[in-house]
Amino acid sequence: MRSEHLDSVSGETYLEVEWTFSNGAFEHRACCFNVDQHLSGRYRILDNKDDILTIELFNIRGSGSIGPAELRLIINGDEDTLVIQGGQPYTRLLSGVTSR
Repeated sequence: MRSEHLDSVSGETYLEVEWTFSNGAFEHRACCFNVDQHLSGRYRILDNKDDILTIELFNIRGSGSIGPAELRLIINGDEDTLVIQGGQPYTRLLSGVTSR
């Protein structure tokens, strides 16, 4: 994902973000300014309407751990993308999803 706030920093114009959801477990990895962020935990589906899921993240561990959180996921099967909380679309990878 291109991040305009990083344009003035040489070598740091892209924010790498990866989400993995599998069997009730999730991982989130992000790298920006040479600082890696990693969160992991569990998720459950709270609501499922058409191509929109609302999930709850809980038992969250890692850098900057937070309490339970809800995320809205919009799935576009035609383009094979996923939008998380209104952000940039992520594309599917073999091991998870990554932003394009």
